[in-house]
Amino acid sequence: MKFSAKQLQAVSAREDENYIDGIVREAEADTRFELKDPATLKARLTGALQYARQIHLDEPNLLHSFLYMEACQPGLTSSPAIRKALEETDDPNQRWRDMMNAAVNLAKRKS
Repeated sequence: MKFSAKQLQAVSAREDENYIDGIVREAEADTRFELKDPATLKARLTGALQYARQIHLDEPNLLHSFLYMEACQPGLTSSPAIRKALEETDDPNQRWRDMMNAAVNLAKRKS
């Protein structure tokens, strides 16, 4: 069976939407955070997912952490410090450590 590019894009878009919906549900269930607008959250997560694809953030746990971070702390994934941490290496373990260190440093500055 042969699929057209349009059909494959539709499947990919549905998978992305299902993935983002799952992160929204997970963030809504997390009582540490108060989410006010799921529609806005989905839009932010879609943008974050597009960025993650641009920089080849393919490792599933790292991608999930990145998107969950955006769900719980709006705008965090678009900070220059986070993006620099992710773009400096392709090693998933180093990316995760650098991303978490940058997030902690940003949180310290805010408090």
